[in-house]
This record gives sequence, structure tokens and C-alpha cells, in this order.
Amino acid sequence: MAQGAANFLCPLFGGIAATGAIARTAANIRTGARSPVAGIVHAAFLLIVVLFAAPLASQIPLATLSGILIAVALRMAEWENFHTLWRSQRTDFAVMLVALLLTVIFDLTVGVGAGLVMAVVMFVRRMEEVANVQLLTPGNDPETEGAFSLRGKTVPDGVVPFRFHGPLFFAAADKLESALRGSGGRPRAVIFRMRYVPSMDATAIQVLRVAVEKMRRDGVRIYVTGIQPQPMSALFKSGVADLIGIENFCGDIDEALRRSAAD
Repeated sequence: MAQGAANFLCPLFGGIAATGAIARTAANIRTGARSPVAGIVHAAFLLIVVLFAAPLASQIPLATLSGILIAVALRMAEWENFHTLWRSQRTDFAVMLVALLLTVIFDLTVGVGAGLVMAVVMFVRRMEEVANVQLLTPGNDPETEGAFSLRGKTVPDGVVPFRFHGPLFFAAADKLESALRGSGGRPRAVIFRMRYVPSMDATAIQVLRVAVEKMRRDGVRIYVTGIQPQPMSALFKSGVADLIGIENFCGDIDEALRRSAAD
């Protein structure tokens, strides 16, 4: 019933309802299916078989049907991907191999579910490795020129710039907290360069909120530069943008340096 309801509803959202069985779907696509007509033809053929040819279909040996399914499965396997994944990402190859073995030993639901969980864990780990927050100086700035670079520029006394890089989510929240806590001393202003932060989740926002509230109590001005749409929306909806002050969101780091020098 769930598959039937899904097949009725998915065309309303641009989907192509073919079948609840992945083998028939793959066979459909590999033989040239490109539009919803493929699903209509498939459903009509099954209806005809059920209504008019059921006695004949019941005489088909199961060994024959098994052979057809094995042939379809071999064509679905895309064996060239094994070699490609083995040469590129061994972890991705391991996920695929485990999903394949669990599918053969148990069933498709177990294999796909386990593979999905492993892929999610690996993705979170990779994103956590990419995300970082660090103190920014004219000497360690990887950007060499432009309005967002500190190279060759003077940072006013008492101003501490931070470089945010990568998605800030629960797995990277400890990096954000450690960097903000380890800046040392009590600056009169901080600059958060966030142009390379594509997204923030609730955990990272909460860590940032705690840090902002502490800085506000200590009288520290906060400037944010180059923030992208999703983090800006998240900060605005959570109220952190109001704590920082909408007027303290700057277009680039040059503007933040000028304003921090004038304060």
C-alpha cells in the first residue's frame, strides 16, 4: 500500500513511478525508459498478465525467472565502478562491498540501510576534517590579495581576526569552541571572516551564541565579514545576528578593519 501511494504521489513532484522492485526499474531504464510512459506501459502489462494470463504465468518455472533476475542483477552491477572506487577512495569501496555482501546474505533493505548509515558516518567525518576555525594573521592568511585578505595589511591593536572555513555543524562545534576560547586575553574587537562557511547547524549556532554573549558582557565588539546566505539566515532566525548587531556585518575584511580601527 505504501509503494502504491508513493507511485500515485511522486508524479505530482516530477518523479517517474516505475515499480517498487529495483530489478524491474533497472531493466526498464536500461532498455531506454525516459518518461512516465515507461511506468504506464509496465503497469498496463502487469494488469494484463494478472487479468488474462495468470494461469499461463504460473506455469513459468522459478528457475527461469531466477535466471532472468540474475542476468538483470549482473547488468545492474556496473562492474567498472569496482575498479574506479578501488583506485580512488578505498573507504567508498568498503561501503559498497559491505552493502553488496549484506544484500546477498540478507536482503536489499538491510544492505541499502547499512550502506546508507556507513556513508553518512563517513561524510560527517570528512566534513569535520574540512571544517576549522583559527586565529588569522597577515602571515598565515592563505588568501594573498583582495579585500578579504590580511596580507600586507595592519590589524589595529586589540583586534583579533578569526578565519572560519567549511561547514560548521555538530561534529565541528568543538573546533569553534576551542578556537574562540584559546584566543587569549581580552580583545576590544574580533573579526569573523565567514566567506567560506556554506552552512551552520543548531549546535554551531549555540556555541557561537555562548561566545557572543560572553564577548558582549566583556564589551568586545564583533564584526562578521562575507557571510553566506544560509549562515546569515540561521543567525538571523536564532537571534544571534541581533546579539552581534546587524550593523556589524561587513561586506569584506577591509571594511571590518576600518570600523574596528575607528571604534
